Amino acid sequence: HRNRETGPCFQHSGRDIPGSACLRTCNLSLNLGPFDVTLENSSGSYTPFTNVAYKNVTSYATVYPNWYQIYISRTGSFPGNAIAAASATLEANVSYTLYLFNAPTATEGLRAMIVSN
Repeated sequence: HRNRETGPCFQHSGRDIPGSACLRTCNLSLNLGPFDVTLENSSGSYTPFTNVAYKNVTSYATVYPNWYQIYISRTGSFPGNAIAAASATLEANVSYTLYLFNAPTATEGLRAMIVSN
């Protein structure tokens, strides 16, 4: 189910921002510390979320609809030192949540899952 909406993420100063996608992050990883989340594609990269602590759900970030490689790294480390990664095509007028959680075994480390809200 995709939530196509005109909610808080899609508005700026009371005006709709047509054609954008919205992304937020939820850290459910008990013991791997806070994370930074970097989005990258052929247009470049940027880090919309920093220091996302355990049980924290960020506010939405508005992004251009596109395909993204998403890198999760420990807060303060260089994004090239990702400890998990995911990829997704973020569609216009859809909001998404990136969930970060521990794998079933410690050797599998961190997992990332993107869900349209």
